[in-house]
Amino acid sequence: MSTQAVRWHGRGDVRLDEVPFPDRAPAGTLLLETSWCGICGTDVEELANGPHNVPIGQPHPLTGATAPIGLGREVSGRVVEVGEAVSGFGVEDVVGVEATISFGECPSCRNGCPPLPAPGKRGP
Repeated sequence: MSTQAVRWHGRGDVRLDEVPFPDRAPAGTLLLETSWCGICGTDVEELANGPHNVPIGQPHPLTGATAPIGLGREVSGRVVEVGEAVSGFGVEDVVGVEATISFGECPSCRNGCPPLPAPGKRGP
């Protein structure tokens, strides 16, 4: 089974691609039916002037992802399946996703604060 997704392939290159639809929620994850997805300044910066955060031709050091990739990490939706080793969520729960990740080594991360945008990083 597949679906369509708008994905970033590189600077100025966004395409509507046919992508596989997951059969099941992978372990440690939730499978969501997306209700809303926001596009933020970081996404606009990737489109206009990237790559900055999304590697092309090599895996991202934290996620293993590489372009092409879907932009838009401000997501809300309904849980349709709960993956193995996930607790505290159930099917039909409505959730908002905080998809910011970090290496967890800076002082802010060690104090439990979310990462902040790099100084001077703004959309076009």
